[in-house]
Amino acid sequence: MKLIADIFRKKENKFDHIISLGYNCETSFKALKYFRFEEAGLFNWSYSHSINELINALNNFDSICTGGFEYPNPLWECKNTHIRFHGKANIQLYMEQPVSEEIIESDRKELVERMAYLKEKFLNFIRNDSSKLFVYKIRDNEITDASTNALLNALINLGAQNFKLLFVYQTSCGNVTNDSDIMLFRSVDYFAPDDDVTNKKYRHNGWNRIYDEFGVIEPKGLIKKKKYKFDYESHIEV
Repeated sequence: MKLIADIFRKKENKFDHIISLGYNCETSFKALKYFRFEEAGLFNWSYSHSINELINALNNFDSICTGGFEYPNPLWECKNTHIRFHGKANIQLYMEQPVSEEIIESDRKELVERMAYLKEKFLNFIRNDSSKLFVYKIRDNEITDASTNALLNALINLGAQNFKLLFVYQTSCGNVTNDSDIMLFRSVDYFAPDDDVTNKKYRHNGWNRIYDEFGVIEPKGLIKKKKYKFDYESHIEV
């Protein structure tokens, strides 16, 4: 069994933080399973319909989650940016009908408060001097110089400091491009289905190879097991 201490050793590419930009929850879920801890981030448990949707949100940062939410089960959709976010309630509640108005309103209220906090944290975080690796899982049809450069520039325009941007794509795309000083490209064998990213049958699709290469400096304090609330199975322990 891999010891937690071993996770943080013998990695040449270490960062203070590894943070997901989406496009969905697989990026964060695989990091959580690998490192056995999670650092809360604005886009950790979100779904973007396209890279342009994420870029637009970053370029209009104040608009994120400030215009209210639509409620297409089981995620909440930001009316301004159309990015979807998980509420805190167990997702199983939203897979069953009917869901009480009290549960829905409580979940919405919590989401509004949480996103306001995470937006402020995100801005402070990207602008500080700590070393950061942003990870974006990119769809096959989005891999262009224009789209990758636009995402990079959106981060820079927000004041991002001391970071690299890692794009993860499917191996079937072939060798996409070479790394630059700030943009990196790595592949996994395939992406898990969007609505089933926590299924154990997809555990060996190649993300561990990435996190074997890119590590985090060992966090302070204890690493605890926690409930992963946003699963399509029942209460997966991580």
